[in-house]
Amino acid sequence: MNGIKRIAALMLAAVLAAASLPGTAGASEITADPALGVELEPDTPEAQFGATADGRAVIGARLVDNVTCLPLRSVCEDAGYSVSWDAAANAASVSGEGLQMTVTPGAAYLVANGRYIYLDKTAQVFDGTLYVPARPLAKALGWNVEWDGSTKTAVFTSTGGTITDGDKFYDEDEVLWLARIITAEAGGEPFLGQIAVGAVVLNRVRSPRYPNTIYGVIFDRVGGVQFEPTLNGRIWCTPGANAVIAAKLALEGTNPVGGSLFFLNPSIARSSWIQRNRTFFIRIGHHEFYL
Repeated sequence: MNGIKRIAALMLAAVLAAASLPGTAGASEITADPALGVELEPDTPEAQFGATADGRAVIGARLVDNVTCLPLRSVCEDAGYSVSWDAAANAASVSGEGLQMTVTPGAAYLVANGRYIYLDKTAQVFDGTLYVPARPLAKALGWNVEWDGSTKTAVFTSTGGTITDGDKFYDEDEVLWLARIITAEAGGEPFLGQIAVGAVVLNRVRSPRYPNTIYGVIFDRVGGVQFEPTLNGRIWCTPGANAVIAAKLALEGTNPVGGSLFFLNPSIARSSWIQRNRTFFIRIGHHEFYL
């Protein structure tokens, strides 16, 4: 596609507000977390960003709760895609060669070519313009992201293609079994809690202490039954729709529990071994997660 190939880079140059906040001496330092995107110090939460795409200005890039967000329409249209609004679905649609993407304001994720990409900040409408977190949008568009510390600039570079289709990226059996254990263990939990359970299973898959497949982790019997649903039969339930999406988000790398390998609901747990022997990390919904 001519539009996407024309893009050499998308550069986000952080610019502090002209007036200093009370109690500060000049502008605050700009910081960046490679995992989250461009951030500013807490005393400048409303600072605005300048942005260019292929040498053209992107109007209105902004910081929302320390997350860099870009205006969906201008960025995607400059990249050669068509953008439309579906009032019935309350969602924006982006289409063009190699890409079909849907962005819904307030949703925890966007969908691009059948892939589910978690939004570290939900897409929001400001002054009639839909803004999307920069890093997830870059992933959907197939852009690489680098941080230039010398100029305090995040550089988004086109790879000449778009994100791989979901039917090629996801393994059906992995999605099925991950969604089954999520439904059985966390079907009534908040959506983030469902993703968290999936993340624990995948943490175990990556750990040398456990089997190296999702199925193997779920049915692991070393040291006893690891997941009660494999004992009481709940593992054979039909996965809920949200659990399937949560499984795909976990497979995409969404992980709210760090390196946690254990979780429990303390109000119903029949053993306190995890609490006595592992390090607490976070509580999400009714579950506590431990390293």
